Amino acid sequence: MRALYQIAFLACILFSCGCSDSNPSPSDDDNVPPPSGTSSFDIITQELSNDLTIDIYVPRVENASGKYPIIYFNDGDVFKGAIASLTSYKFEASSGIEPFIMVGISAAGHRYGRYIPYNDQWIKENWSDYSPGSINYTQRLINEVIPKVEEDYPVDTKRRAIFGFSLSGLYAAWAGINYPEVFSFSASMSPSFWVADYAIFDEPRELSNTRFYFDIGTKEWNYYVPMIESLENLGFRYGKDIFYYEVPGGIHAESDWASRLHIPLGLFLNGTPEEVEGYEIIKECIPSQSTAGLVFQRLNPIVTFTNGIRYSLSTSASFQVVSGDGVVLEDGRFDTKGGSMTVEVSHGNWSEHISLNNCNN
Repeated sequence: MRALYQIAFLACILFSCGCSDSNPSPSDDDNVPPPSGTSSFDIITQELSNDLTIDIYVPRVENASGKYPIIYFNDGDVFKGAIASLTSYKFEASSGIEPFIMVGISAAGHRYGRYIPYNDQWIKENWSDYSPGSINYTQRLINEVIPKVEEDYPVDTKRRAIFGFSLSGLYAAWAGINYPEVFSFSASMSPSFWVADYAIFDEPRELSNTRFYFDIGTKEWNYYVPMIESLENLGFRYGKDIFYYEVPGGIHAESDWASRLHIPLGLFLNGTPEEVEGYEIIKECIPSQSTAGLVFQRLNPIVTFTNGIRYSLSTSASFQVVSGDGVVLEDGRFDTKGGSMTVEVSHGNWSEHISLNNCNN
């Protein structure tokens, strides 16, 4: 199934994604200003070494429990705008958001060596030579960053998250899988799962208490659904331990990440959402970035909860052709066989019909 959907990013698109050490900025949105209003955090910058600087975002109110959940952000120097989108949270009781600490960790021009766990010849030939250094970087987090922060601030060590975007999103998933004793939650936004022929899909080896969120925009699309299957095969539960959001129209840009950062934040702080606000079904016609004229046809059912959390039901919804000639696979891929069809999409007590034609009709 994976081979059917592997698409290589065009070099021009990749370089604009901020994956280069020489130009780490993900897009023209790298200077996104923080939202209006007074920040609810004080920001403390500390240089731990010549190539390791951290910004600590400390809330100005105390957590009722006396200890704060904490988020470690990779690419803290590159994605300050996205991180700043969280600083406008107000911690009134009505907000439902408890005070938390954030730590932005600078990439310092070492994105390849820190965030890529695997050898990828394409990257070496087209971007820059590097040596996979994710293990070494993680040891520096464990031995330098985490002790420094958590000695100075009261942290709930059972609620420690790792967040990342693009290449650092790949690292966030890898770290969540390989260091579950360190990170209880992993959030990967537009992660570069394609690195080394999707080697990350083969990483999960055992069940743990870590929970995973990852997403991808349809305008930057790669087929990441197999990551769900890899985790489920070990006993992780979709909608409980795994959350995937296929973002309609989403692009590889800081402004997009900032606009949906509340989703993994809410999942980390509040756990599994319970009260459903509604469902929608998105018909996706996703053009291949490598093969002219090739379009990937998908149904993307999305559930939204009253607290604003939303994610796709790519593998947990049911699809049934009720009229017409065609087929819908269990992950939402469809083919109307050149005609039209009506499909019933259902999940739990919800069901809805959608009429479909092929994207090129």
